[in-house]
Amino acid sequence: MMLRRGCLSSVAVLAAAGCGKSGGGAASAPAAVDDAAIAIDAAVAIDAPLDAATAVDAGEPDAGPPALDPEEVKARTGKQAGFTGGAKPEVATEAFMTALATGTLSLASFVDPARAVVLAIRLPGGAETLRPDTIDQLCGKLGIAALTRELAAAARQVDDDVAWWCSNTTRPSCYLRGPGEYAASYAVTFAPDPVRGLRLVSIVETEVGEVASYTEPFLAKAATAVAKARACR
Repeated sequence: MMLRRGCLSSVAVLAAAGCGKSGGGAASAPAAVDDAAIAIDAAVAIDAPLDAATAVDAGEPDAGPPALDPEEVKARTGKQAGFTGGAKPEVATEAFMTALATGTLSLASFVDPARAVVLAIRLPGGAETLRPDTIDQLCGKLGIAALTRELAAAARQVDDDVAWWCSNTTRPSCYLRGPGEYAASYAVTFAPDPVRGLRLVSIVETEVGEVASYTEPFLAKAATAVAKARACR
């Protein structure tokens, strides 16, 4: 695994070396939320899009996001879903995720400048020279810029057959499965936050069609990075 350093501080240093201060948003004290639990949920949930859309692996077009099941309807009922005009969203929705990914909504508004966000990428591809896996803890303006670029790349995949879908039954999370083999799938995880409504915790990218036994160790490492994320400076 390639470990990048600097403001994109790697898992090896667990963000102990602080990044530059962010210019966006007020810092908040850590929310009363168990990030280790978020990490565990994320590692499990990231597999969900890979299991849910087996039609892609069979060479058929993706059917798009699944309909909301009763548990998800229950999870969203009575919660603040709006995110404009200063509203603090309590649940992740497809409209919210689309607004973040396309830049209609500022990502910085949902990043706590005092806490690192994990960006984990495993896209080995079909080339003879494999792209190294990366797991980074991002802070400050450079971190937000990197996260924004990844979400913009996800937004460019959206079409009639590829769309975001979100789940709030465990942790607020949104997913996008790429359109075919070697394409990127995205899992974006949030946590409740008293200042922002939702706080971005991690973005994990994996490759459509990769055998689960290869992907799972990487997901476990990403989960560990989330659990051990440190404060930014």
